[in-house]
Amino acid sequence: MNGKMNRSEVRGNMIRHLLLAAAVAATLAGCSSAQASPLLSGTPTSQGAEASKRAVASKLAVDASGGSADGTPWEYDIKNPDAQAFVQRVVTCLHRKGVQYAEVDAEPSGDRLTFSLGGPNNDRTSITRGLDLTPQCEREAKPAQPETPTGPTPAQVASSTAAQKTPQPSPVPLTVQQKMKQDADNAPAQDAGTPWEYNVANPKAKAFVQAMVACLHRKGVQYVEPDAKPSGDRLTFSLGGPNNDRTSITRGLDLIPQCEREVAAAQR
Repeated sequence: MNGKMNRSEVRGNMIRHLLLAAAVAATLAGCSSAQASPLLSGTPTSQGAEASKRAVASKLAVDASGGSADGTPWEYDIKNPDAQAFVQRVVTCLHRKGVQYAEVDAEPSGDRLTFSLGGPNNDRTSITRGLDLTPQCEREAKPAQPETPTGPTPAQVASSTAAQKTPQPSPVPLTVQQKMKQDADNAPAQDAGTPWEYNVANPKAKAFVQAMVACLHRKGVQYVEPDAKPSGDRLTFSLGGPNNDRTSITRGLDLIPQCEREVAAAQR
């Protein structure tokens, strides 16, 4: 042919080149799809879907709990009784942040519980946004850790120690007589003197004091009894018993006004 190709040979070479280019493009497209589509929910037997699942499983292992692809993070481990709830919280978080197609996988992948992104049509927005948001949702899905209590500062410790070393006088509770005198001293001038209910000149004063003692007993004051002798022109009662029981004294003093009102109302 003198080194020249006729039209048939030229046409044949062009067809062969086109077929070769198409084959190369299809191969590259298949590789790109397998690497770029994470955790696709296509047919399990598809090589592209399996490669994608492996790629996302590896990413989840790196992102979750600082783990690596060499082991399953405890949050996703099928041996963890809380793993299912954790994965569900991650998926719920992704939904809340705008990832439309995210769902928990029905079956584990080896020893790992997983979730899928992209839905039946491999929605690219859900896949890319889901992968970006997975670490954040994993952090939010973990149970809140209790705050570590901070100890007192050295200055606070020194102040507390000094306060403990300084002896503090124990407060001495007032007796009924002292409290009544204090009340009388603090009362307006027109109210000065022994209240009529306690006055020895009142024929009902003894019954009033006895009713006061009964009321205090009824309200839980253990040690309270009428005094055998009046204090001046006043009939009185004592709190605390022979051992000056602190609870009876403080509780009794708090309850005296209430019992006085109740007894006075009952005697009207």
